[in-house]
Amino acid sequence: MISRSTNKTPNNDRAKTFYMGPDFSSLSKKIQISLSQYLIDNGLDQQTVAFIELFSLDKEQRLYMKWLKDVQSFINKDNRVV
Repeated sequence: MISRSTNKTPNNDRAKTFYMGPDFSSLSKKIQISLSQYLIDNGLDQQTVAFIELFSLDKEQRLYMKWLKDVQSFINKDNRVV
């Protein structure tokens, strides 16, 4: 069963593989204001947005720590075989 797949470029440059969108501050002031108002109108205030940002950073950190443990386990397992 495939649980995940990625598209890898020859040099494995993820920044070129996945479009991250424009930086919010590079958008015109009119678009920034309109997007902010849209989020407020749909119940997303600054506290909610801050929570989502912190939650996503925490999740990314936990996934990174798991990956490090998996790599360590793989290396340790590989050393026992030799």
